[in-house]
Amino acid sequence: MGFWGRLFGRTEYDTTVADFSSTAGSRPFRLDVEDVFFITGRGTVATGTIAAGVLAVGDAVTVRRADGTTLAATVTGIESFRKIQKSAGPGEMVGVLLDAVTRHDLARGDTIEA
Repeated sequence: MGFWGRLFGRTEYDTTVADFSSTAGSRPFRLDVEDVFFITGRGTVATGTIAAGVLAVGDAVTVRRADGTTLAATVTGIESFRKIQKSAGPGEMVGVLLDAVTRHDLARGDTIEA
């Protein structure tokens, strides 16, 4: 490693990012809700960035509210930047269409887990 690599700690950074990337997909799914929408005829959409794990259409998820209560739901759709997806992984910003959850059941700061 050259002088500039040691100076900026690039190897340590690359190692840390590689370790996080390789383990993030193997951990249980978690998405922190940033915003909630209701689409007429479709249902409730929670948006956020996937923190860990992989989510697919048809997966059963648990909505963990900030007050400690939980709700069961099913993923009926995943969309990222106006593209419909069958699955999504860590680091992706997505909108998750949930069945059996109303707009009032979700709020910013809630967590969706699988």
